[in-house]
Amino acid sequence: MKSVVLAGTLAVSMVLVGCTTREQDTVAGAVVGGGLAAVGAAALGASSGWIVAAGAAGATVGALYARNRSTNECAYSNGDGTYRIRRCP
Repeated sequence: MKSVVLAGTLAVSMVLVGCTTREQDTVAGAVVGGGLAAVGAAALGASSGWIVAAGAAGATVGALYARNRSTNECAYSNGDGTYRIRRCP
């Protein structure tokens, strides 16, 4: 069953990598990040709950990374609870 999930995740990831709009890039980043995190957690022998948690965290990070790459804008903390938006390095 794990190999079927892995194959499906990789197939969807490959299809979404060629997306062009910002929304599609964000979705692709979420799918790739979530899939890689879930597969990595499963490979390390994590329980089902931790696999789901890793997938959710990976999806969040993947979506944010993809959005920042497509807009070339990153948020930086001012240290007082506020943020400033600047170009990514």
